[in-house]
Amino acid sequence: MNLSKYIAELLVKNNCVIVPNFGGFIANYNPAIIDELRHKIYPPSKRVLFNSNLLSNDGLLANYVSTQISKTYSESLVLIDEVSTSWKTQLNNGARVSIGEVGFLYESDNKIQFEQNREFNLYLGAYGLSAVNFVSLSEESTKGEVIEQVESPIEIAAVTHSEIKEVNKKEAIVVALPNRARKNNRWKYLAVACVLPILFYSYWIPMETHYLDSGNIQMADFNPLQKKANKIYNTRFEKNEIDFVTIESSGLDKVNLLASTVEFYNYQFTDELYIPVNLNRVKIDKTEVVNVDIKENAKLMENHFHLIAGCFGDKNNADLLVKDLMSQGYSSTIVDKNKGLYRVSVQSFDSKTKATQFKSKLSSNSISSWLLVK
Repeated sequence: MNLSKYIAELLVKNNCVIVPNFGGFIANYNPAIIDELRHKIYPPSKRVLFNSNLLSNDGLLANYVSTQISKTYSESLVLIDEVSTSWKTQLNNGARVSIGEVGFLYESDNKIQFEQNREFNLYLGAYGLSAVNFVSLSEESTKGEVIEQVESPIEIAAVTHSEIKEVNKKEAIVVALPNRARKNNRWKYLAVACVLPILFYSYWIPMETHYLDSGNIQMADFNPLQKKANKIYNTRFEKNEIDFVTIESSGLDKVNLLASTVEFYNYQFTDELYIPVNLNRVKIDKTEVVNVDIKENAKLMENHFHLIAGCFGDKNNADLLVKDLMSQGYSSTIVDKNKGLYRVSVQSFDSKTKATQFKSKLSSNSISSWLLVK
């Protein structure tokens, strides 16, 4: 029975294997080692020690042997005892006992000594790995032959034993470039990380926000995941639902041409200023009389904080938005005409605090707005 083979296989997955009435093999993790004198890097491994005081049977070896040779537990213990007795006899005669891939046992000063086999790595995490040759940067200039020099920075990678032999045949020397090359690559990645957001927002801000309409950018515009409120003044009406009327007269003639349901009229005071006029209609002998409350509407213009809901180049579109907002209960009006655009406010306030609080209320009702201070 090849007991050495079974001991080695158990040490790969376990840290202690006891041979009953003989001794125990203890394996400890050994990290990777850089040998600067021999210019080699050794992968992680297991360091194995032998303790002749571990004699009690823990059942690990006997159970494993019984499964491998299809014997009972008791029969396996008998076979293990025969092999261990043979090892003791060889040691007493001064011979060396080979434990296969694990190492060698020999007797010195009436004590059993152990020497680990360095040709085999029992650490499962380093399976297939072997030592790697390297040349330090300080000695690079002293090397006469360089078969191949890698252009980009490399990390020392573990290779198989057959690949190491092939490298030794060619007498190749691997040269590691300085860390400066790695830093250069890091700067490239950092530059890409900075440019990508700029390219993204150069498209996102003008195409997916209201910046071109309002001329203002809010913090919420920089969040592409935030759900934006629909422009209800663009999609609320169908094209064929509204009849456009062109009024060429002035003064009260224009007011008389308005529908009886219209309560407010935007009076053009200057090219850039519109005054909202509250129309109080009183029927006298089937004739409508329009009372213009100038004082009440003048108070509306005293407010300097306006929540702008839209800007339009066509005044008819601005009037439609005013009518829509007023039907929802808001005191909407055309504030002014700025750079060719009619600016429509949802409501105006005499303080910034009130305007800000009301803006939050509008957002909850899916009405987008921005604050204008005049």
